[in-house]
Amino acid sequence: NFCFDNCATRPKKIIERGIEGKLTYPVQAKHHSFRTLINNCTKFHQWLTFGCDLVLGQPTDRRATQDEEMFLPTILADNISRATVTDSSGVARQLVVKTNQLSEETAEPLQQTFLDTFSPKVFGWTIFFIILAITALGWYTGKIFRVTDYILFGAAGLGGCLIWFICFISTHPCVWPNWNALWLQPIHLVAVALFAVPSLRKAGYIYHFVNFILIAVLIALWNFVPQHFNAAALPLVLSLWIRSAFNITAQSYYDVAVHNRHR
Repeated sequence: NFCFDNCATRPKKIIERGIEGKLTYPVQAKHHSFRTLINNCTKFHQWLTFGCDLVLGQPTDRRATQDEEMFLPTILADNISRATVTDSSGVARQLVVKTNQLSEETAEPLQQTFLDTFSPKVFGWTIFFIILAITALGWYTGKIFRVTDYILFGAAGLGGCLIWFICFISTHPCVWPNWNALWLQPIHLVAVALFAVPSLRKAGYIYHFVNFILIAVLIALWNFVPQHFNAAALPLVLSLWIRSAFNITAQSYYDVAVHNRHR
């Protein structure tokens, strides 16, 4: 339980139980959400931050109390070092008399890698413009390019399997509700089968229509949902939306053309 029962919270409770007197931590004027605290730890690893933002749900955006913020070891160490203990006679003393540094070694500077340059945001918008170009070409040539939908919705379906497993089956805290489950869902894998089998493409058309409406609502509420969305998620959401919109329109034109042919 990484927020409420981990390697920082357990020693904290042991220390508090072993103290005779009243333990008082320094008063902090500002408190942050769990997500802000976690993202501050991963700020030099953009892909890790992106992954955390996908799997951590709405409860992570709640502001943590001072006591809850100490689930992070660095914050616990800072609070413990400045805490005071007041005995039964009202005399206060510092909890920590002195600090001994066990090692003077420092971490090596982080080396820039390809993933640091090709960030989630760059990746997301690259995918979006590729999808947009393929869709525009399909509109111009009259081709749907279904392989694009197989890859895009298949990848979203695999991501949805992970998100839904964490939301509905795992016992991790702060993962449900998760609004990312509206666009990353395992049902996309079923949809790929609908797109691929000619006799089921009518059902695929209905799926695209429902997906288009669902994502349109999500986009409209993007800034109002009580959960932080990683900026790199928006172009991926738009990619799914554009493909569903294109397939709905293309199918409608196809139905009209077939109707006119049989008149």
